[in-house]
Amino acid sequence: MWKRLFALIKHGELDRGLNAEVRFHIEMETEKNIGLGMSPEEARRSALRSFGPMEKHKEETRDARGTMGVEALAQDLRYCMRAFIKNPGFAAIAITTLALGIGANTAIFSVINAAFFAPYGVRDAERLVRLWGQDLPRNALQLGFSVPKYELIRDQQTSFESFGATAGLAQTLLLDGTEPIQVNGSLSTSTFLDTFGATAIAGRFFRADEERDTTVAVLGESIWRARFGADPAVVGRTITLDGSQYTVIGVSSRLPSFWDADVFTTNPFHYPGVTQDTIQRGFSYLQPVGRLKPGVSDEQAEGELAVLAERFKAARPGNADAAWSMAAIPLRDDIVGASRASLLTLLAAVGLLLVVACANVANLLLVRFTGRRQEIGLRTALGASRWRIVRHFLVESLTLCLAAAALGAVFASWAMPGLLLLAQNNLNFAAEIRISMTVLSATGVLAFAAGLVMGAYPAMQGSRADIVSVLRDGGRTIAGASGSHRARRIIVAAQVAVSLVLLIGAGLLVASFSKLRNQPAGFDPNRVFVAGVALPSARYPDLASQSRFWERLNAELSHAPGVERATLSAAPPLSGGFARAPYALAEGAVPPLNERPLAITTSVMPGYFATLRIPMISGRDFTERDTAEAPLVAIVSRSTSRRIGGERGLLGRRIIMGSQGGGQVMEVIGVVEDVRTQSLAATSEYEFYRPVAQRGRPFMQMLVKTAGDPASFESTARRVLAQLDATLPMTGVTTHAQMVGQSLAQQRLMFVLLGVFALLAVLLSSVGIYGVVASFVGQRHAEIGVRMALGATRWQVVLTVLKESMTPIAAGLLLGVAASGALGRFMQGLLFEVSPLDPLLLAGSVLTLALVAGAACAIPAGRAARIDPVAALRGE
Repeated sequence: MWKRLFALIKHGELDRGLNAEVRFHIEMETEKNIGLGMSPEEARRSALRSFGPMEKHKEETRDARGTMGVEALAQDLRYCMRAFIKNPGFAAIAITTLALGIGANTAIFSVINAAFFAPYGVRDAERLVRLWGQDLPRNALQLGFSVPKYELIRDQQTSFESFGATAGLAQTLLLDGTEPIQVNGSLSTSTFLDTFGATAIAGRFFRADEERDTTVAVLGESIWRARFGADPAVVGRTITLDGSQYTVIGVSSRLPSFWDADVFTTNPFHYPGVTQDTIQRGFSYLQPVGRLKPGVSDEQAEGELAVLAERFKAARPGNADAAWSMAAIPLRDDIVGASRASLLTLLAAVGLLLVVACANVANLLLVRFTGRRQEIGLRTALGASRWRIVRHFLVESLTLCLAAAALGAVFASWAMPGLLLLAQNNLNFAAEIRISMTVLSATGVLAFAAGLVMGAYPAMQGSRADIVSVLRDGGRTIAGASGSHRARRIIVAAQVAVSLVLLIGAGLLVASFSKLRNQPAGFDPNRVFVAGVALPSARYPDLASQSRFWERLNAELSHAPGVERATLSAAPPLSGGFARAPYALAEGAVPPLNERPLAITTSVMPGYFATLRIPMISGRDFTERDTAEAPLVAIVSRSTSRRIGGERGLLGRRIIMGSQGGGQVMEVIGVVEDVRTQSLAATSEYEFYRPVAQRGRPFMQMLVKTAGDPASFESTARRVLAQLDATLPMTGVTTHAQMVGQSLAQQRLMFVLLGVFALLAVLLSSVGIYGVVASFVGQRHAEIGVRMALGATRWQVVLTVLKESMTPIAAGLLLGVAASGALGRFMQGLLFEVSPLDPLLLAGSVLTLALVAGAACAIPAGRAARIDPVAALRGE
């Protein structure tokens, strides 16, 4: 080889730049092919096929002198592809490693895009705001609007170009020849759909004259496709909704999150089961939405709402919502809600995972660079410019990253079903999560950036090849190897630090989830069947008719086979369906309605506490004698009794509850143990229970304690319901244990995803550590042979290798522990009864990663101890 190189220099071909380099490689490839048994002619033709025709060589020469064109880049790309094909192991490991990191980022990008950038399928979503009532002194931040307050805002506001409201309602839809089904209904103002910017797929939306006392309906897109076969001719058809006939006038496109409905109707100023007196006194059930005028900001709208809130307080000082303030929340912020911190944590975690993956591949590239120092020196000697060498390395790293991006997109698509399963019923924007062109574009940009970062150091190092050292040492001494090894040790330290941070974060979330799940809930959800039933107002218009049906249903369920106990409740614990009502102690000076605090109030049937095994501390349970004609009664929780009643408690005392007639006076007949109704994280401070017969509800949920598997009770429950009223559907079939588990869905999503990222990071780090130690052993193969020839034992060799390799690992562990302080502050809001600096958790994470890293070092260390000194010295 060296004879040919000097022959090229002697004949002046070095002056011809990179063309001489190509000719040199052709000569070398020809000689190699002859050695493989080819004839000289065949060997020459094969070499020419490998390195291209002479015209391409001339183009390469021009490129070496500073001209970079598309053809030159294509030649670099072809050279890279040939190199990857010749070394498939390197290419496969590098691409797979990057694909794991990029694929995880693609999956999380799809969630981030759905949360912060998805258009939600409506016009100008960024101009939409949701209005909330807020009772700040009582820490109630998400309250609805009453009809009087909505009407005042609608008539006097100037910030919105359109303004509307809706109220959700479970309704029964009856189609010809089919069983009744329960649908998500929406009692809407005539302006609601237009304000939201929905599209009429067929027909039209409501007119202003159809807002009251009309029977027209707009179908939602989902039910239109599922139940009506996406038939545009459904417009003009009559449907039966809660026993009344409605004419379909249009079909609406899907709305985002909880705003979507199966059927939109009007008449939102009348709510089934609630008297007009209660509605006018401040019963707050409307959910307003406004579309800002061009140039009007959220802050300007909130400023005007503050003025209007004072006007409402002056106009209706006695209303329950008179003292509430109002907030205008951008629609996107409202939908993302409390998930923002979790999403940002996941984004940071998946970014750190990509850092580990890129560090791994950067290590591989440095190994490849070290092994190609001789080739780079020869290219420089033959006229290749520094930019030419830099560009070659960058093209190689970019090729790896773009290939990894394609494979990562495939990985992300495979992971999407699992991600959607974790996100459904958990993230309000779950329906928007998908791998879109926006997500793929972000993935491509990320891959390109990663390729530039990874290829930068090898490219700069490679462009500094010393031709004198290469020609003098004949390629045996690899100049710059020590610098490359230092860089790789630094990368390993960074990998270990990042992996430890992810491992600690995952450990914190797992510990937090475990503590939260094991909290005493105050009730027993095991073997409890749950299903909902809604009564249409057309056939069950008043409290008496509703109460009679609920009593019959409760009695039939209690006597059904396989039932231990049965009851009904408006909202079981942790169902998310709780309601609040104003209350006051009926002694002394009773505060006005608008100054009374709010408490969770649940309507239940007799036997509710026994069915869920909620201990009765004092007093008695509700009975069948607690009817609408009997004296009004209530049961309170232990905390409520203590906080309101003091040392005396509330048992036997009178309280005022609700807003009907300014509040109803009732006697507290019992005190029960505290229950975690809203969240497993804490018990409710104030909680009241009312008998269904005295506080009618058109929607209730069955709670059936079964002797066996509660899931198998569904057919029996449907049969019981059909015997009482065959037109009523049963919906939301589940078990109470599943309902409790669903309340932890967001925490489960966090710890599962962060746990997966941490495991991947540890795996990739162990692979990177193994690569560095194996490279160290390979580079010092001869030195180890000399040491052993001079008397070094195998254990001494192993200890030497381990000492050399554990230094960057120890440094990385120290960096990771230092970074865990910042991690704890970042994650503190996501943790439950877990210290971010828990010493046992930190020690366990450090020990786990140290053992994994030690195992990665042990394999090449053992290989070093098995080196044959004679063979090593002979090779040298």
